[in-house]
This record gives sequence, structure tokens and C-alpha cells, in this order.
Amino acid sequence: GMCSLPPRSGAPPEGAVGAGASERAREGRRLVAQGAKITLNLPRAAFRSGRGRGGSIEGELEDVLDVAVKGCLERRRFIERLGANRENPLWNLLGRPDPAPLLSMEDTTFTIGVLGLNECVKYLTGSDLHLDPAARRLGLDLVRAIDRKLRREEKSLGIRLVLEETANVGPLRVLEKRDREKFPQMAEIDRGRHPEWGPTFTDGVRLHRMAPVDPLRRVEELAPYLRHVEPAGGIVEDFPELRSAAGDLLLSLLEECLPLVAT
Repeated sequence: GMCSLPPRSGAPPEGAVGAGASERAREGRRLVAQGAKITLNLPRAAFRSGRGRGGSIEGELEDVLDVAVKGCLERRRFIERLGANRENPLWNLLGRPDPAPLLSMEDTTFTIGVLGLNECVKYLTGSDLHLDPAARRLGLDLVRAIDRKLRREEKSLGIRLVLEETANVGPLRVLEKRDREKFPQMAEIDRGRHPEWGPTFTDGVRLHRMAPVDPLRRVEELAPYLRHVEPAGGIVEDFPELRSAAGDLLLSLLEECLPLVAT
């Protein structure tokens, strides 16, 4: 579907607790962990938004976000049950009252990932993000709407929700494969692209890696999203020409990028 809980290559599944709980920081003696990550397939949301009368991408995203948040709540309840009493495996981590539990569910984040914004927008507008100001505005409007919805749910449900990019790597690439089998609308995304562009769905809210856009402008395109979305990996993307560049060139690029992403 439009939501997935993919395993990381060589690591426990995202959302696993105990051996798989990802420690992000320590607040005093308590851990801050990620309880689950559910990724939204934005191109599929666009394909499905045209079904029936009155369909819209905003309505489709509202529906799929309801499902994603429900999944996070179910995962939270499952984790809580694992620490509910001494017989359960996470008692020492979650439930032990004295000393205080190492991990509080109040300190556990639940992440909503976004994948393929560029392809979602191309299907809806006919243009990739880097080609058209209207496409860029729509992309940012959609991400802002997702973030607003998550902040409302966070406040009303008492759950910490983080919006984050998802990279189109590993098992997640099956989403595009399935969409090609199910949705003839994929032809609209492929229109005008060269075969050497490779995998269609882009990482999170990024431009396509094969788009003819220089690294600095890519950071400029990314910067408005950083008020709403946690980036996957670095702000400056990894390209072979940057790896081979002189150190002073890379330093100069980073210096130019900093004012763009400072908040």
C-alpha cells in the first residue's frame, strides 16, 4: 500500500524495540528512541487522488495520514505491552519504577516518512520540481499540509510525530515496481525522461539525482522543506564529482549552503 515498514539492510526492522530501538540522544538518564517509521508513497497517493468525484491529492493525503498515525498508535500500544509487567521482555527498559525507567514512551518518537514528492508533483502538474515554479509551490504546499496534520494529531493524541525524508533504496524500491504493475499512470511520470535516469521515485523531497541541477541550487530547492521535514542523510547530496573535488571547493560549497539552511 502507500505505507510501508521496511527493514534496514543488515539491521533490525525499523520500529523494533530492545535490540532494535534506535537511541538518538540521552535526556538525563532516559533514552530517546524511535518507535516506528511508516513511509508514505506520494506518487501512489497522486494516482489514487483522481478516483471518483471530488477526489483530490489533499483528501488522499488526509486519508493515508489517518492510516499512518493509527499504525503509530498501534505500535506504541504494542511497545507499552512489552514493558507492562515483570514477565514481559522490556520491563527493565520501560516499566521498572525504581530506579526510573530508562525509556519513557513520552520520549519515544514515531516517524512518518515521505517518498517520491518529485514524481507526485510531476503526475499532478506535468513538470518535475526543478522545471516549473508552480510545481515547486505545489510540492511545498503538500509537505506543509502533511506537517500541519501531524502537528494536530500530535497535540490531540499525545504522541511525538516526526516528518522525515525516506530514501528510495533497498526493499523500498519494490513500491515503484508494484506501482508500475498496477498503475498505467506511471507512463505520465516517465514522459520526457531518459532511460539512464534509473529509479523513478526520488528520495524524500529531493530533485531527481539525474536532473541537470548543480549542488548549490539543489540545497536552495531543499531549504524551504527543512522547516517541516527532517532530511535523510546530508544536506549536500553525494555526487562523484564532489567526491573528487578539491577540499577547498567543498568547503566553499558548504559555506554557501549554510545561510540557505540556517533557521
